[in-house]
Amino acid sequence: MIIADFRSASPFPLDLGFLGMPGCHLFTGLAFTDIALLDGSGTGSYPVSLSPAAQWLGLLFYTQWACLDPAANAFGLTTSNYGRVLCGN
Repeated sequence: MIIADFRSASPFPLDLGFLGMPGCHLFTGLAFTDIALLDGSGTGSYPVSLSPAAQWLGLLFYTQWACLDPAANAFGLTTSNYGRVLCGN
C-alpha cells in the first residue's frame, strides 16, 4: 500500500508498536492511500504523472509504503522509511 500526505510534523513519526507492529513507524498522514501490486521479486512502483504546469513547482509531499507481511508481527504489516518529494525543474 502506498501512503502519501503533505504532513510530516508532530505526531510523526508515530511508533506503531501499540498496534502490534514493533519497530514500524508512520512518517506521514493518510490523506492518500492506494494499493500497489508487487512482482515476484517484491519490487513495486506507483507512477504519478503531473502536468507540466507552474502550479506544481514547489509542491512538497511525503510518502511511504506499508506491506502485507503476516509473519512479521501481530498486525501483519510492515512499513518502510519515508520519501520526501519536491516537485520542480
